[in-house]
Amino acid sequence: MKKTLLLLLFLFLKFEVKAAVVVSENLKEDFPYDYLLNEELIISELTTIGAPNKNVFIKDVCKVNDDYYLVGGSVNLGNFLGEMDAFILKYNKKIIWFKTFGGSGYDIFNSVDCANGIVAVGETKSIDGEAFGKKSKNFKSGLIVSVDQFGEKNYAHLINKKLDLILTSVGYHDYHYISGYSEKINDYDIVVFKFANGQLVKETSYNYSGNDKVEDIYVGEEILMVGSTTSKELGAISKNGILIKINEQLSWLDAEIYNKNYSQFNKIAKGENYQIFGSLKYNDQSTRQGLYVEYQDEFNSVVVENVEKLIGKNSSGYYGNKEGHFYINNEEYAGEIVEIIDDFIFYNKRDVVSNGYIEKRDFLKYDQQLLFNDTEVPLTKKYLNDSYDATIFGDYDYYLYGIQDNYQFYLDKKTEKVNYFSNIENRDYYDKLVIFFNGKGYLNGKSIESAYILKTPGKYKLELVGLNETVIKEFYLKAGSKKIAFYQHLSAND
Repeated sequence: MKKTLLLLLFLFLKFEVKAAVVVSENLKEDFPYDYLLNEELIISELTTIGAPNKNVFIKDVCKVNDDYYLVGGSVNLGNFLGEMDAFILKYNKKIIWFKTFGGSGYDIFNSVDCANGIVAVGETKSIDGEAFGKKSKNFKSGLIVSVDQFGEKNYAHLINKKLDLILTSVGYHDYHYISGYSEKINDYDIVVFKFANGQLVKETSYNYSGNDKVEDIYVGEEILMVGSTTSKELGAISKNGILIKINEQLSWLDAEIYNKNYSQFNKIAKGENYQIFGSLKYNDQSTRQGLYVEYQDEFNSVVVENVEKLIGKNSSGYYGNKEGHFYINNEEYAGEIVEIIDDFIFYNKRDVVSNGYIEKRDFLKYDQQLLFNDTEVPLTKKYLNDSYDATIFGDYDYYLYGIQDNYQFYLDKKTEKVNYFSNIENRDYYDKLVIFFNGKGYLNGKSIESAYILKTPGKYKLELVGLNETVIKEFYLKAGSKKIAFYQHLSAND
């Protein structure tokens, strides 16, 4: 069954991880993979697979425990065999291994399943390598490869037909079921294969009058396939999306035609209902749009275009807006999202060449943090408003911040100032003193707290230490009270 894929690199791959960065909301255009949405700071780690003149096409991915297995096609990467190689990649926080398959011609895997071993299916034009025994480079043959968790090959099978054969998807329930389509003279027929332990058990084709293709298969309590058809006897008006039900003996049970013309289905997944993704055109000349429908005994009545798939909490990505384009957080890219699993997004992005990407997103609520010279101190109201109670004065950096997976992420750095304060001046004092200040206080070299009571007469030096700033006050405390003379003016009448 189609899941997703992404790519990675190997000896010759460019491997890049973007981890924590300081992001300001008004600077987020400078950091296109970090977003602030709905009072959440969303940080991504991005793995890029590809390099100049090296193409990568992710087609599918599956997950076993914390390991991801990605398949697709690559050019000039790893042990390059020629033209385009089919590849399988194992990823767990980093690339564990990257293996190429096929031969000197065109080879690509379209789907991978991990339910009972790692089994990848696709197509090949090679006549060597895993396709040894194939006679003609002119037509595609079906390619099936199984590997273990270390990437070592368990088996490889080649399926030949008279003309092109494309294997599009694989799923497992007691047996491996592999779907695809084969070329006839003027159109295509849907084909399904049933394998046990790498051995072919049964194969079936369904022959109708038009172009019939299956792109994805769901194998569970029932077996469903999705694709497109132009066969009138199936109910097609032009080109219509189709959902097909078969049983374990590969017998055709039923089919549902999607009633929008110029529609096609590419992917099926099981949630509360069956979720079907595809594309739609309003007429033969219009741009193809993203399509999402749900199915439970019948198609839902709502067509969702610009299809949104939820990624985590409040962030959203798009399966497709128009043909060959997709959006992530309102940024448009040429390419396609292949799959979303947990917090990982697997997608292809095309510029001069096609590169594959794995993007992991973390969601965290931000809080407040105060740094002095890059050292965190507890943040209380003392630092913000009340100079009398503050224990530090001077400039400080104030951040919104969050912590997740041992990374600290900062947003909206601000620089503010707490002014110096003390009730002590450079002069003489009489009687006892209550010394108030902010900052760190030292009286004749001895550390004191604010509200320190001084009774002993003498000469004193008060040193107040703030952030990158020191203030010194020198004063005398003299014995007794200062004598003040009062004079009374008496009038002549007194």
